[in-house]
Amino acid sequence: MSRMNERDNKENESWLSAAVKPMDGVIAIVAICILSVMDFSKMETVDWIFTVTIVIWFVLTLVRCYIYYRKSR
Repeated sequence: MSRMNERDNKENESWLSAAVKPMDGVIAIVAICILSVMDFSKMETVDWIFTVTIVIWFVLTLVRCYIYYRKSR
């Protein structure tokens, strides 16, 4: 039983590590830092572009995770 759980953990690790790269973590940290200090009541064009870009990146990262997860099953 222990070996089965070990194998499942390795499989889960492998698809997750294949889907999410270290640069994704850096992008997420920078985005959180910038979004936390952004004044949403006075957003300018650059702020809107940044926010939309981060939302698109987040959705694409979720889709990539889903694809790698489905491929591993």
